[in-house]
This record gives sequence, C-alpha cells and structure tokens, in this order.
Amino acid sequence: MDLIARKLPAKGGVNVMALTQLLMGFAKENAGHAILGKQVEAFQKACGEWGKVNGFLMQAAGKRDMLTPLLGATNYLALMGDLVTSYVLLHQATVAWRKLEPLCKEAGIDGTDMAAVIKLAGENAEVRFLLGKVKTAQFFVAHELPNLYAKAASVMSGDQSSMEMLWEADE
Repeated sequence: MDLIARKLPAKGGVNVMALTQLLMGFAKENAGHAILGKQVEAFQKACGEWGKVNGFLMQAAGKRDMLTPLLGATNYLALMGDLVTSYVLLHQATVAWRKLEPLCKEAGIDGTDMAAVIKLAGENAEVRFLLGKVKTAQFFVAHELPNLYAKAASVMSGDQSSMEMLWEADE
C-alpha cells in the first residue's frame, strides 16, 4: 500500500517517470535484436500495460478513492516484479549476447543458428554460461511475463466486493 499511496506519487511521480524512461529506453535500444527481438517486443508491450495501470491508479487517487489502490496493491507489486525481473533478465541477456557473438565467430558459426550455438555450448563452458543468460530471459518473458496482464486486469477491475461483505452481527 505504501508503494501505491506514497512512493509512486512522491515528488510528482518523478521516480515512476525515471523508471519508465529506463525501461522504455532499453526496449527502444534493443528493438529488433537479432536473438531477443521477440522478447524485447513483449517487454515493451508489458511496459505499456504497466503505464495503463499507473494511469488507472492515479485516476483513483485523484477521486480520493483509496480502496481501489489498497485492494490492488498486492497484484500491483507482483506485476512490478514481473516487469522489473524481465528487464533485468533481458538486460543480462543482451550483455551476454554481445559477449557470445565473438565466441561464435571465433568458432566459425553463425550466432543466429541456435542449433550450432547449442552444440558449441556443449563444448565450451563460457558459451554455455552466456547462452544460459539468453535462454533464461527468453523463458521468463515467454512463461512469466504474460502473468502481468492478469494482474493488471485485476488491479484495474476496481472490484471492491471484499469491502462489501456483510458480517454477522453480534447477538
């Protein structure tokens, strides 16, 4: 709750804007990446969804509706975890790829030929480590990042049914 109610709007939202610039800058810089382009595109779309959620929460706060952010706080924090983890893994993967490309060239293989890179990884521990970074990012973006959309939908549902429950009266 503290994240949504106090930290996001702090200093006019400058922290959110800085994080948005970092994430979108990374996505723009790596759009069309030879190996990670598909994952970077998925990440960029997820950043857009996060922006929609932030807008929704800001509107709720503007209406002095603190229940909606409160009830969505857990899912908001979880979707932020999905987004930031994706960023970290993709960033690591792009760095690994820059180191992996020369190793592939040195071995006389095309780095975009995954079968050949995987074969090389079986023979070279450094290639195996670097390829592991790339494959980890690809896996996370394919299997975990999509969960962000369900969490975003939950936060933006505005559902307050848990606060509308009737409890037994003391008798």
